[in-house]
Amino acid sequence: ITRGEGEGTLTAAIVNGRERIEPSRVVVEGRELVLGFDVYDSEIRAEVEGDALVGRWVHTMPGGPETLEFAARRGEQPRFVAKVEPPAHAVPASIDGDWSAVFTTPDGFTFAAQGVLASVGERVEATFLTDTGDFRWLDGRYEAGRLELSCFDGAHAFLLRADVDASGALQGGFWAMGGMHATWRATKMAAGDEGPLADPTAVVALSPEAADGRFEFAFPDLQGDLVTHDDPRFAGKVV
Repeated sequence: ITRGEGEGTLTAAIVNGRERIEPSRVVVEGRELVLGFDVYDSEIRAEVEGDALVGRWVHTMPGGPETLEFAARRGEQPRFVAKVEPPAHAVPASIDGDWSAVFTTPDGFTFAAQGVLASVGERVEATFLTDTGDFRWLDGRYEAGRLELSCFDGAHAFLLRADVDASGALQGGFWAMGGMHATWRATKMAAGDEGPLADPTAVVALSPEAADGRFEFAFPDLQGDLVTHDDPRFAGKVV
């Protein structure tokens, strides 16, 4: 958070590794500082308490507002500060590289992901690729066999923790938003491994009901005229 160019104005940026996200609103309302992420219909509201900001993050969701407590301390600091006690077994000095992971929710649902980890000085930058996307930029540390990663972008709040077990695998937990929790386990991928992700061309397909293998559509445009897949404008084009 810094002073803007105009008198009394403030600017802010959320930093996750090399990613910088600027809130759409940075204003003071009464005693509260408001960081608004309007495209996600969410905002942080916090009051100054000494050298700290203390408040809450509210994100409007289909089922109603979701709230997380929020706190921030002035000054540049590492994202994770608690001391890590080393385990009894040996752990690698670095965990850089690709990892094959499986996430499991409490109800037994599982999904595969490919972790991509890279050390940047004392920090670790990472993401987890899935069949339909990724976990965005993750920032954190690896110390004494423990990996800790997190991100916040106005729409998502992710936290991942894992320890290297005696077999060399990573085992830990994944928390998202206010209530989602999953456990996960990952093993280091060797050079040339195909990885755990599905063939992208097999993830999405036409439904069995699609006539003669084509995607069909019909809808009125802004003038009320019907637009369909058979319109001459689409002849010979990908629809």
